[in-house]
Amino acid sequence: MINAPVSRPSVLKRVAWAGVGCVAFGLLCGPGSGVAAGLGEQLNTQLLHGVRWSGRLGLYDFQRDHNLNQPFPGNPTQDPNGGYDVGSVAIGGNIYAQTGQIYGLSAGLGYSFSEALQDKEDYNSNLVGPAGHYRTLNRAYAQYNWPGVRIRAGRQNMHTPFASDDQFAFIPRSFAGFSISARPLDFATHRDRSVDPGEQRIAPADYNNDLLMPMSFHDQRQDKPKWQVYFARMYKFESRSSSHFQDGNRYVPDTSGFYTLGTHARQSTAHGDYIAQLWHYNFNDTADLQYVEAGYQLPALAVSDGFDGIKPFIRLQYTHESEAGQAKLGPIDADVYGAKLGVRSAHFGLSVVGHYSPTHEGSFRGGQVAHPYTDLSGLFYTDTMNDGVGDLGPGYGYGVRANVRATDEFSLFSRYIRYVARYGQSHDFYDTSGPQGFAANTPITHNQHSWGWDTGVTLSLSMISPVLEGFKLQDVLGVTDFEGSHRFYDNRLRLFYKF
Repeated sequence: MINAPVSRPSVLKRVAWAGVGCVAFGLLCGPGSGVAAGLGEQLNTQLLHGVRWSGRLGLYDFQRDHNLNQPFPGNPTQDPNGGYDVGSVAIGGNIYAQTGQIYGLSAGLGYSFSEALQDKEDYNSNLVGPAGHYRTLNRAYAQYNWPGVRIRAGRQNMHTPFASDDQFAFIPRSFAGFSISARPLDFATHRDRSVDPGEQRIAPADYNNDLLMPMSFHDQRQDKPKWQVYFARMYKFESRSSSHFQDGNRYVPDTSGFYTLGTHARQSTAHGDYIAQLWHYNFNDTADLQYVEAGYQLPALAVSDGFDGIKPFIRLQYTHESEAGQAKLGPIDADVYGAKLGVRSAHFGLSVVGHYSPTHEGSFRGGQVAHPYTDLSGLFYTDTMNDGVGDLGPGYGYGVRANVRATDEFSLFSRYIRYVARYGQSHDFYDTSGPQGFAANTPITHNQHSWGWDTGVTLSLSMISPVLEGFKLQDVLGVTDFEGSHRFYDNRLRLFYKF
């Protein structure tokens, strides 16, 4: 457990010396000869002319009717006749730059922005913040690659189960610190770089984590597992509703970040497809969390002429959490068990999902998982757009999800989940100021029922004209209902260009 205070100057000094060491090591041991003579040419090719741009720009329309099912039943601080509808139309996006690689070294920058197209008092803060606009430099890192290893320091995005970007609007959650990714099976065989076709630019290898570890019908067979190990120590973070990096987390304002160590692996074989991941987190002075998941997909069944068959699959997950360090949220004791059972074909998927979370009297919200750096991200199988076990706490949920991929340009999904929360407080998820982290002013409803229904469609406009390659139109509607509350409608319409 790492909870000792960390001196900022000493941290920066260690990062600086690490950077100097990486540069020296790369220059001395990098590929090729005549290092000094070739350095100028390398700088010109990889850095000055080797920058590659990527990102997404778009127009979003987010509308929320009875936002968060407000007003909360029995809450005396809210006006029962007040207006709880919020919405915004905005332009924005993410622009990323990545240099080529020189002696293993490269760098990246990322700028994100969002601007409301009309002035109003009730902005949708998820989209444009409380002031109606965002502008942030949320990526600024240096990295060093060696066959099978990547070391990155600075502002960066993360893709891990309980610390991730959670990007559904323009602004992703970002972190500041350092991370190390390693693929042990690639140490001896992987050159960790590729030369862009027709150029001499060396592209750094991609070491992003396989966050949700999706399975597909057409997974390519592999002669060895794709296995990655990941460690990160982050000192600050920038939330999706802020334009600056800050200490603490969503619950506690004065902590020095967190560390995580995890591993994930997948392999597709003639006998089926396998996935597994295991993670540990220490959220300083808040919680220790363990997460494990495993899944298996059978080879295709019922194959015939003109039909590729179906593949049944099963996935299981488990989460355990306890308090850590100074325990600034108080005692924490949480367990969540999840299961997903389904079948998929080349164009259709259907699954049933469920979770169970036992009560733990005297702990945070009676046994709820504290998740300082994620929101309803789809990690738990029963998550819907605005409801899920991560915020409902102990209880259970069950439901069904269907996916249709008619063509490469057109897809849709729908899911319906029912929940029972042992200590329900409607949608008052974000107030933890009461005893044991419960909302201070909303009465507890024991065994409170709720449900969530989401449906969405995505259309690639290239199906209309090749000129529109990269443009997508997407609309997702989420409906959440708590007994005794107003029904919450959340619609997110997106038109964007990905490059």
